[in-house]
Amino acid sequence: LLARNDDKELAAAFTINLNVETISTPQFLAFDKTIGSQARGTIVIEFDLIDAIGDMSGYLFAREVVRDRGYRICIDGVDNLNFPMVDRERLGADFIKLNWRPEFAELGGSPPFLDLRQNVQRTGTARVILARCSDAASVPFGHSLGISLFQGRHIDTLWAESQRKGAGVI
Repeated sequence: LLARNDDKELAAAFTINLNVETISTPQFLAFDKTIGSQARGTIVIEFDLIDAIGDMSGYLFAREVVRDRGYRICIDGVDNLNFPMVDRERLGADFIKLNWRPEFAELGGSPPFLDLRQNVQRTGTARVILARCSDAASVPFGHSLGISLFQGRHIDTLWAESQRKGAGVI
């Protein structure tokens, strides 16, 4: 579907979840040939953190391949426990996806909240996506950390409502 490149929506940024091994397959190379160079800049390829650190040499190869072709990179599967150990710049990633957990709403100004905020600041507030946002508490919590990029069912619902109202933005 993506390789046909006949969907107007592909002009906007979107993500593709791939594993490290996929980048060296003939299928990915065929897909890559069908994507125009300008479209590559709108595509973010997500690699799961466990996949990347489980095969670091494979990840480094995949990272160079996709970077050379103009794609952006996101590390997915980051949670509050492994976030302190994830260095976006050393991994050469454009974004980090931090998974929302409803328990975060109760953190207030506690030490775990301050740790999360410090990690967001270290990573770059415009480089962290709060993912799996399942409820309304996720957005204000993300904003309190400095995050402005969100993904999840709650965000999809807000987006659909804004489209019905003709607003086009959330």
